[in-house]
Amino acid sequence: MRLQNVSIFGAFRTPRTKAYKGALSDVSPLDLIKPLLDHIDRQFVQGKKLCSHIILGCVTQTAEQGGNIAQLAAEYSSWNNISGTTLNHFCCSGLDAVSNASCRIETG
Repeated sequence: MRLQNVSIFGAFRTPRTKAYKGALSDVSPLDLIKPLLDHIDRQFVQGKKLCSHIILGCVTQTAEQGGNIAQLAAEYSSWNNISGTTLNHFCCSGLDAVSNASCRIETG
């Protein structure tokens, strides 16, 4: 099997702050992720139409972000019929999400 070359040409993240007491403590996780997905859809022509899977890094998934927040965010943001995976590896969650996506693309 020949592996595909993978290039990363953009990176986006949600804002972050202190947990529970920070400036964003009253903002729901879905409301933090929706602008990110909206930006991707605007940045890349037909972003949500070309996307088949969302991989999201999320540290310490509790309360509202307790389930598969990537799948919930896709549905909340009207990215219909798109699957989602949420990875938790503490401070490396975002990096693991990028690595996982790269491996999935590379292996077809």
